[in-house]
Amino acid sequence: MLFLGTDFFFILYWLVTFFHLIPEEYLYQDYQNELLVIWNWSFFPLDILTSFSGCLDTR
Repeated sequence: MLFLGTDFFFILYWLVTFFHLIPEEYLYQDYQNELLVIWNWSFFPLDILTSFSGCLDTR
């Protein structure tokens, strides 16, 4: 159940990030730094693939 919860919240994190649902005043100081944005989004494929595969494997 813990892994399934983690998978769910990873997917939720990426949805919130993609749709910019957090107000700017709550974002970290260098949120607009292009290198940090690229670095953060570089994890997207791995996170989503892992999360979806974890959700499919619910033994």
